[in-house]
Amino acid sequence: MAERLLITGATGFIGRALCQVLSPRGYDLRLLLRPSRSIRGLPPGRSEVAIASLSDARSLRAALVGVQTIIHLASAEGEHRRRDLLATDVEGTALLVEQARLAGVRRVVYLSHIGASRISAFPFLQAKGMAEQILLESGLPTCILRTSSVFGPEDSFTNVIAMAASAMPVAFLVPQGQPQLQPLWIGDLVAAIDLALREEIGFGQVLSIGGPEHLTIDDVVQTVLIACRRSRVLVRVWPPYLRLGANLLDAFLPYSPLTPYWVDYLAVNRTCEANALARWFGIRPARLADRLDYLRHGRGLRGLMRFIWRGPLTLSAG
Repeated sequence: MAERLLITGATGFIGRALCQVLSPRGYDLRLLLRPSRSIRGLPPGRSEVAIASLSDARSLRAALVGVQTIIHLASAEGEHRRRDLLATDVEGTALLVEQARLAGVRRVVYLSHIGASRISAFPFLQAKGMAEQILLESGLPTCILRTSSVFGPEDSFTNVIAMAASAMPVAFLVPQGQPQLQPLWIGDLVAAIDLALREEIGFGQVLSIGGPEHLTIDDVVQTVLIACRRSRVLVRVWPPYLRLGANLLDAFLPYSPLTPYWVDYLAVNRTCEANALARWFGIRPARLADRLDYLRHGRGLRGLMRFIWRGPLTLSAG
């Protein structure tokens, strides 16, 4: 009998990519979707849908019937309101764990961030750290993967840089300072999750993984600009001004290309050992410049306007 997996956050960028890899493996996939008037972004392939909120014990209990493994991707990290982070990432994780134990779930894979800590100054990393503690103290075997910034065809990272460049024909704004990132290709991340499931890697541990390069934000922007065949002068902005701009955009636009979450993310280095993926999973990670072909089409001003009015899921159409 096929192992039944419950995946939270399955309609997001990472969830959609993961489902496309796991579906052919023969797993019985059940996708946990929050109640909504419409369902957007269902990943291709065969799967079962369970409608449940992370705040509703009864619906979670029903969704967990027969589930052996949970892959917990759901997060409100893109939201600027602290109460959303607490409700989804912390309280939602606690209730999910409580119901998982009652349902006899065997193991959990949780996606976190490099820098997660209960005492972090950044709300989204603090929430991730609190969720990690809940899982580690739950008694459920849990593999916690702390990742660096993940990039791929449907991301809100490289795509937004490319689209924003189309709206700034001469200069591109970057934060002062040179925080280092370690971009992780989506294909390498989902391969690591696949291996963790199949070979029982990392359960009971917290593994930090990233791409093969430590790049400054200038390096990342320049690499993206080359990939989408644009040339811009980089202009450094004092971070408090960048945060003010992010707050204003987030307040007035349906979907902002620059959020307070990203300003926080770029405040300090987000790196780990460059060989972590190879050491833990035997995966040779892809370089940023080698996986950006998707930026050559549909990432102009029109794409930016679609993103602002309709959200990140418009990127799945290329």
